[in-house]
Amino acid sequence: PVAIRYPRGGNRQLTDSAWKNQPEVAKNGLLTLHKTGTEAYIVTYGVLTANALVAAQLLEQKGISVGVIRLLSVEPIPTKELADIVGTCKNLFVVEECCAGCGIQESLACQLMTYIPNCRVHGINLGEGFIRHGDMKSLYEHYGLDGHTITDRIQEVVQVEK
Repeated sequence: PVAIRYPRGGNRQLTDSAWKNQPEVAKNGLLTLHKTGTEAYIVTYGVLTANALVAAQLLEQKGISVGVIRLLSVEPIPTKELADIVGTCKNLFVVEECCAGCGIQESLACQLMTYIPNCRVHGINLGEGFIRHGDMKSLYEHYGLDGHTITDRIQEVVQVEK
């Protein structure tokens, strides 16, 4: 057997204690709602939550209301709970650190159709191919998983619909 391991750069900033005094964080054991939105939602998990929150803040400065939901578990996906939060929102962006087709985006899109048939589920991920080596900040920027690039991707979709 052969394995390739890339070092993770998690800094433990995204722990429950980091948000315990913030009233906008609602948690039910399956997910954490960090920010509500009206035009789109970002669904993510793990260390990318920080980048999603940066993107939501930048989008808010541009007049675009985007919520952020962090999943506490990806199996099973808490689809009903997500649908209850997202409501009639037309765009959901799944931001995950995985190659295209290897994460939860497709499964979530299929499951969510039962609850919100008009919601489009967009994937923001590493894309296809072998991921090169580098520090996390540089890799996130290169593959479009940093807060600014996530902002640009969401803004592009939401502005087309306005």
